[in-house]
Amino acid sequence: METTLKEAIRQKDFAKVGACIKTGTDTYNALEKYEKESLLHGALRHKSYSLVLALVETGLLTTDVFELDNWIGSDIWNVLLYTPFEKNNHTIRNSRAGNTIDNTDDLDEETLAF
Repeated sequence: METTLKEAIRQKDFAKVGACIKTGTDTYNALEKYEKESLLHGALRHKSYSLVLALVETGLLTTDVFELDNWIGSDIWNVLLYTPFEKNNHTIRNSRAGNTIDNTDDLDEETLAF
């Protein structure tokens, strides 16, 4: 018996959720907004970043800030809100961000150019 997307979400089996999404996006699009947000929150809490990337690659998560009607509640807002950050030496930073600059004096004009 094949697992449906909603069953995989309830079971928190993010590998199966990713497989369901890759086979067809119609089932994801049929989910209610709160179900999509819950899936994203759960994936981030359980550090299932491959599922989040699969959602981005299939175009199911909005990643363009200029396409947003509202910042609060958007996919980007939810990702930033639920991405686990660590506190080190009184500085809160994302543990996966390896190339950060803490001192603005270390920036040059080329780095800041668009």
